[in-house]
Amino acid sequence: DSLLEASHSEKNLINIDEKRNIAKKCAELIENGDTVFIGSGTTTDFIGDYLEGKEISIVTNSLPIFDKLLREIKVSKAFIGVNGIDGHNVSTANEEEGNGNAIILNNAIEKYVVADNSKFDSYSFYSFYRVEDLNAIITDDSIPKKIKDKYGLYTKII
Repeated sequence: DSLLEASHSEKNLINIDEKRNIAKKCAELIENGDTVFIGSGTTTDFIGDYLEGKEISIVTNSLPIFDKLLREIKVSKAFIGVNGIDGHNVSTANEEEGNGNAIILNNAIEKYVVADNSKFDSYSFYSFYRVEDLNAIITDDSIPKKIKDKYGLYTKII
């Protein structure tokens, strides 16, 4: 039935060579200095494979493109908001967001988590980073001394 659309993973397995060929043609049109939008789709997902070495800005709503590009981003400092900090774990409410945060933190020279005092001793759905691997947790001045001392054993509290 033509009204039923195949799933994204099913479409990924169809016409792979053709999709790669189209994506390569798209990438050949992109020049250094361009700002481009790459929409979501199983063909556009391959464009990122052909952009290596190009100095461009990309806007996208495609998670696979975002994931490919995110892995290549290197930053001097990363500031990541979280839903919870519990024991040695930093967590967020969404697995995809957590994976993206972990990639950016791993590609940062200095790694910071920002959290108001209510986020300490609180756990959210997806744990994505270890407190002791952070340079610091930046929080508000209302953090209780007991909590600050507890987490200060693992990383700097600012």
